[in-house]
Amino acid sequence: MKPIYIEELINLWLEKYHGITVQQVFKEHPDWDSKTFYSIYQVTQQQHDDWYKEAIALVKKRKGLSVKYIKRGFAMDYLNCAPDVKNPPEF
Repeated sequence: MKPIYIEELINLWLEKYHGITVQQVFKEHPDWDSKTFYSIYQVTQQQHDDWYKEAIALVKKRKGLSVKYIKRGFAMDYLNCAPDVKNPPEF
């Protein structure tokens, strides 16, 4: 089984929706912290939902685990790599 790195999960949405990688961003802006990074590279709710499905599919492909099992253990990885949503829905 090939490991999955947080950087790969971030690059899934960053490359697709912004045309740049994490390495490029922090090479150009070494002084940025993660809060600045996520506030500048935001996505729509639909893009976020599409990324989530792709991320789960990638883990399933690499690890061969069931989707139910992946989703149960994905919470901490999600917090580390999910994109920030522009104008999130209000409750």
